[in-house]
Amino acid sequence: MAAILKTSWFLTRAACLAVLFAILCTMGSAQRLQKAVIAITLAGQSMIRSDIRATAPAAVPVIHGLLKGDVVFTNFEAAVAEKGETVHEGRGFLAPPEALDTLTTFGFNLLSLS
Repeated sequence: MAAILKTSWFLTRAACLAVLFAILCTMGSAQRLQKAVIAITLAGQSMIRSDIRATAPAAVPVIHGLLKGDVVFTNFEAAVAEKGETVHEGRGFLAPPEALDTLTTFGFNLLSLS
C-alpha cells in the first residue's frame, strides 16, 4: 500500500511539473508579444439539491452571466444520488445526478468534491 501511495504521489508531482514546464515554455516564447492571461473564477460551495434548470429556470442566465473565465471552480457540497435513490429521503447532502449537468450549463469546468 505504501508503494502505491508513493508512486501515486510521484506521478501527481511529475504531472504538475510537466504542466508547469509547458506553461513556462509557452510564456517564454519569443514569438509571443502579449502577456499570457488566465481568468479564474472561484465560486465557493455549490449546495445544489435539485436541477436548477428545471426548478428555477429564470436564475440560469443570471448565474451563467456571473461565471466567466478560463477556469470556473466550485466545491460541490453534496453526494450524487445513485439510480433508485431519491433526494427526498431525508439525506441532507444528496443531490440528483442532473446537478452535475447543471454545473456544466453554468460554465463550471473544475470542481472539488467534499
